[in-house]
Amino acid sequence: MEHLGRRQGETGAEAEMTSSALEHFISAAAERSRSKDAPADCVLALAPLMFGLLERAETFLEPRHYRSDPGGYTRNLVYEAPDECMSLYAIVAHNKS
Repeated sequence: MEHLGRRQGETGAEAEMTSSALEHFISAAAERSRSKDAPADCVLALAPLMFGLLERAETFLEPRHYRSDPGGYTRNLVYEAPDECMSLYAIVAHNKS
């Protein structure tokens, strides 16, 4: 698996811990999606993994994943599989306050 990058000031151990939630999600999502034929079944299989990933988002999201546009929503790439079979985006709404 490709290295997801290191945040400024992190040690090697912290960087490994930072990406473990995302690495686990990617592995489990790939396994679950391969076993489903219908797209709706795939969504249902991945939903619990997504909720778990959201709980740990602060461990792998970087400032670039929070970029927004005053004109609406912004889609920021978090991960794309080398074979392009899976991609994960952070969808960010502009905060008008």
